[in-house]
Formats: sequence, structure tokens, C-alpha cells
Amino acid sequence: MRSCSHIGFLLEHGQGVARDEAAAAGMYGLACDGDDPLGCANLAVSYENGMGVPQRTPRALLSRACDADWPAACRALDEAQRAQ
Repeated sequence: MRSCSHIGFLLEHGQGVARDEAAAAGMYGLACDGDDPLGCANLAVSYENGMGVPQRTPRALLSRACDADWPAACRALDEAQRAQ
């Protein structure tokens, strides 16, 4: 499902397509559902920044990406837990 992450990136940044943060978040969600840690991490960033989705701290998504050995997600999860 890495291709969904890549499509999400293109949509988020408007590279070769019209910029659409909601569609990007949807593609990241599909990637995450397909066990792509990059998709989970990018969806988490979308939630943290309120990009195409309601803003919130997505600890479950960060945890899922961290469990798949995505270091940036582990760092973000650690920071979110310290901020509590």
C-alpha cells in the first residue's frame, strides 16, 4: 500500500494534481489500513496539523507506525506522551 502513501503525498503537496488535503488524508488512511507505516505516520501528521481532517493528537496512529519501526513516529509519540 506504499503507493497510496505516495499518492497522498502528491495530493497533500499539489504535485502534478490539484492540492487536496482531505483526499490526501484519505489516501494515507488507506495506506495505513494496508499496514504501511509511512501511511500511518503521514495520517498522524495530518491529524496533528488539522490538514483535511479534524485536529487532534493521534496517539493510536503514532503507536501503530512506531510498532512498525518508523523512528519519526516513535519520537512524536514520545513527545505527545510527555506533553500530557
